[in-house]
Amino acid sequence: MVETNMATDIIKILLIEDNPGDARLIKEMLSDTELFNCVLECTTRLSTGFEYLAGQPANIVLLDLGLPDSQGLETLAKVRAHAPGIPVVVLTGLDDEGVALEAVRQGAQDYLLKGAINGRALWRVINYAIERKASEQLLEDIFHTATIGMYITGEGKFLLANPQFQKITGYGAEELQGTSSLEIVFAEDRDAVRRYATEMLKGQRPSAYEFRYITRSGEIRWALESVASVLYKRERVMLGSFMDINEKKKLDSQMLVAGKLASIGELAAGIAHEINNPLTIVTGYAQLLLESKDVPESITADLQKIYDESQRVVKIIQNLMRFARRNNPGKDLVDVNEVIGRALELQHYELVKSNITLTTHLASDLPLLMADYNQLQQVFLSIMTNAQQALLEIKGKRKIIITTSAAGDFIRISIADNGPGIAAENITKIFDPFFTTKEVGSGSGLGLSVCHGIVSEHDGKVFVESTVGKGAAFIVELPSPGDNADAADEKKAARLSGQQTETK
Repeated sequence: MVETNMATDIIKILLIEDNPGDARLIKEMLSDTELFNCVLECTTRLSTGFEYLAGQPANIVLLDLGLPDSQGLETLAKVRAHAPGIPVVVLTGLDDEGVALEAVRQGAQDYLLKGAINGRALWRVINYAIERKASEQLLEDIFHTATIGMYITGEGKFLLANPQFQKITGYGAEELQGTSSLEIVFAEDRDAVRRYATEMLKGQRPSAYEFRYITRSGEIRWALESVASVLYKRERVMLGSFMDINEKKKLDSQMLVAGKLASIGELAAGIAHEINNPLTIVTGYAQLLLESKDVPESITADLQKIYDESQRVVKIIQNLMRFARRNNPGKDLVDVNEVIGRALELQHYELVKSNITLTTHLASDLPLLMADYNQLQQVFLSIMTNAQQALLEIKGKRKIIITTSAAGDFIRISIADNGPGIAAENITKIFDPFFTTKEVGSGSGLGLSVCHGIVSEHDGKVFVESTVGKGAAFIVELPSPGDNADAADEKKAARLSGQQTETK
């Protein structure tokens, strides 16, 4: 940082004053000390002052509010608009505290009465005004160029928002100005944000706080914020620092789910093994008794129920074992779009019966994946079934949109619906074994947990994005073939060639 020595630098001062006597007095004051060097230019009209500023810069403007071509605080407003970067000190013969305070509020660095100051006092005011204006300009530059969102509020309403804050939230500066800062906060988080901000302003909260906010497009996202009390235009206001942490929250949620499922998987494997042994005996004896001719017909129906229900438990155990297993699936090069197409064929009847409109956007240039065809099909079927059942809860148009795309080193599959969505408190539990929001007897709650296990075995990840009332989107990301890319391309080319031959 370069320090400025006010004693040796030449300060260029523009005095806009129409009274010759006052102008001469001020000139004498400024020449009364040898501490500072200055060049003083005096004009008698506001218009000629602007002409001077257009030709050469000034370090400060000394301004009389009563001029032939401008009167009162409007004079200050015109100078501030014409030369916003130059500090202004108002010099007047009017001893009016109200006008003085308003002048300072509107951007004057100071308000001085003619005849009530001497040369040294005037120099101190000039020196302070120039330095303060430079500091204000520096802070303003930092505010407008910051890579984090920043805003200023007064009495709970936006006064100023920097470009990054506008970019993050989607709101323009004019849209924000004058509106309540809580309007962009998600309704359920407003009380907490109000409490956290108050605690931070009082020094009772040392760390930033998280909350959900609503973008201009209506998307609900997570933010990290801290606030401080500062002076802005001589008034006490609140300065907020604002960062979008939505992607971090997603990652944290996925890691939390993965950790929970890893622990649950170990427990599930042990439970499934312990249940499987006595269950095999129950199923076996029930089957033997059903095949025996010595069993009275009166209890055959009861035996059949025992056998059927034990088979149902067998399927649950198989799903548990599939969820908990750690062995690698049998992988081969498969086409994701083909797997989705086959799953849609199997789901076609249910979609038509439920009056669901299906839209697909399947990228044609996807590489083949090393995956277990049947297991991937099970994943897509489970998610589609989940979406189809969720859509039964709404009236009106029901939609499912399936999209595949290449996303860096992953192939992304999105299965989205316009159903009721998933409550925020259920998002982190949606992949837990036995967790279900359905009625008792309508499902085991293992479908999505099995999906998570299969996708994890393929070194991929599955997660859900949802807004209550606006539907849900299940995202599956599977790694691209990497070293197997050449083999994948050859196999895909051969398959496409075969399809063309068949078409001919």
